[in-house]
Amino acid sequence: MRYDGKVFRGLEIAGNLVYLNALFIISSLPLITIGPAWLAMMGVIREWSQDKEPPITSTFFKQFKGNFKIGLAVSVVQLIIFIVLAGDFFVLFHLVDKGKEFILSVFVILVVIVLSMFLYIYPLLLNYKMNIRDLVRNSFYLIFYKPFSVLGIILFLVSLVMLSTVLQFLPFLCMFSVFTYVHYKITKHSIQKVEKIII
Repeated sequence: MRYDGKVFRGLEIAGNLVYLNALFIISSLPLITIGPAWLAMMGVIREWSQDKEPPITSTFFKQFKGNFKIGLAVSVVQLIIFIVLAGDFFVLFHLVDKGKEFILSVFVILVVIVLSMFLYIYPLLLNYKMNIRDLVRNSFYLIFYKPFSVLGIILFLVSLVMLSTVLQFLPFLCMFSVFTYVHYKITKHSIQKVEKIII
């Protein structure tokens, strides 16, 4: 490929990520629809990972509609878990005195495990038919089978968040789509490694 062709292709990919990011933000404005919107964005990225170039808008909203119920259910569960964890943290930090450091350490580990499981729940939801029990079990298995994959995703997310404190326009430009692109690529590889075991 010629140099100018590579530049044009790079600009096209960047433009697609910016547009996909905008679709995600608009679809997530009620907040409770973050789950369906994330699955829709990931559905478009899945098509890209298969060397397809689908129409972004129609593919996004097709995935959004098709995954709305399950995505909404996951969003509600996530919200409940975050509220419970935040409440537990408040109680532990302000009310518990004896053994606070040990209890907080265990709590932090538990939070990391729960949040890590959600990194795999969305790719599994998008690509496989699973009941809730299998979804949780397989997500739990994957974070221990591929801990460095989880660590890599978390470090990448932290890097993006830190960068966005300097470039405050980044989240509105492309942060969510870029993170999801990397997130899907890494988790897809991890899932394929153990596909025969978990599916």
